[in-house]
Amino acid sequence: EKYDLAEKYYLIAVKNNNIDAVNNLGLLYDNQEKYVLAEKYYLMAVKENDINAMYNLGLLYDYQKKYNLAEKYYLMAIKNNDNSAMYNLALLYDNQEKYDLAEKYYLMAIKENHINAINNLGVLYNNQEKYVLAEKYYLLAIKNNNIDATYNLGLLYYNQEKYELAEKYLKMAAEQGDKNAKSL
Repeated sequence: EKYDLAEKYYLIAVKNNNIDAVNNLGLLYDNQEKYVLAEKYYLMAVKENDINAMYNLGLLYDYQKKYNLAEKYYLMAIKNNDNSAMYNLALLYDNQEKYDLAEKYYLMAIKENHINAINNLGVLYNNQEKYVLAEKYYLLAIKNNNIDATYNLGLLYYNQEKYELAEKYLKMAAEQGDKNAKSL
């Protein structure tokens, strides 16, 4: 019912050329898993240069595993300095094992203060056995209150047989509520 009322008023706003309403209608349909309608309204908003719609369309295509289209719309949003699009594009590349591109967009997102990108870049470096860089970004993420980075740094130290440091960070992660650290 609440969706029907929202849809009714968004459609009225759309008829009155309210671009925010076009994107929001896309979100409404997206949340209801009506992806064809979501795509239709996102595309309408993108034609009017709505940055949020570019990002949302990227997410929609990413979710549908239409990675080339996701990349296209994330890049559109990035041209408009959308840091979430930078982060999500980095994740997309990371998952495709395009590590140089992932690194590029994680760094771009970090410059725009996307906190999760800091930890993820640490993970990327850790997986590439670039432990000094991994440590650097985990510590930076920890300064920004990222619990995952605290746990990840503890594991990094543990794997390097730096047990005192490992214990310190794993204990800290457990105290911050990290479920993985609590199970150790």
